[in-house]
Amino acid sequence: MKRQRGFTLLEVLVALGIVAILALLSWRGLTEVLRSAERVNRVDNELQTTTAVFGQLDRDLSSLNLGTQWPGTDQESVELVDQGLIIRTVRRDTSENAFREEIQWLQTAQGLLRTVKRNQTENNNTTAPTDGLLPIQGLRVRLWREPGGWTPPVLLGNVAPLPLTAMNLQGNPLATATVTANPAAPGGEQAGGEGDSPTQRGHVRAVEVALTPANGQTVMRILLTGGVY
Repeated sequence: MKRQRGFTLLEVLVALGIVAILALLSWRGLTEVLRSAERVNRVDNELQTTTAVFGQLDRDLSSLNLGTQWPGTDQESVELVDQGLIIRTVRRDTSENAFREEIQWLQTAQGLLRTVKRNQTENNNTTAPTDGLLPIQGLRVRLWREPGGWTPPVLLGNVAPLPLTAMNLQGNPLATATVTANPAAPGGEQAGGEGDSPTQRGHVRAVEVALTPANGQTVMRILLTGGVY
């Protein structure tokens, strides 16, 4: 009768070592896949947030009339303030009376905040719907005025370095209107560009906005105000 030969202890240990190495490699591969998926999701969320902010800003600015004043006041339709950008317009929905709307895009320590204040022209009821904080860590804004060109930029939060464009807008220039001007921009500098005077401001034809999300990569767009040029 033949005697059957089994595995030696050394062979068993070698087999267990090979299995352990394969398991370790598989675990590291799985961990890297999960990390890559997390990075992709984070980049995708940041891209969606940035796209949504630019889309909403574009809608807010395209709703403006071409005048420099908010009807009935000496306030401008587009204004740079210490914390960001203010857009003022008059809206009329089919189911509502006309109402004044002031949209504030403010950079806070926690992120970018969009606040809407509405005042109906008849009964003066005021509401202030507010959007949630957006994960934007830095904001840079400047205005294109006619005449005058680009105003000095306002930097808010942690804005990653990005060169200012020397772009000139094409098309027929808008007419100039005389209004009560804000004497100084944040930081004590004159808010308007060259050619402005204490009692005259050019129309705001475009707004350059640069956003820095959590990944630290700044994205810039130039958005036109309402009207066809």
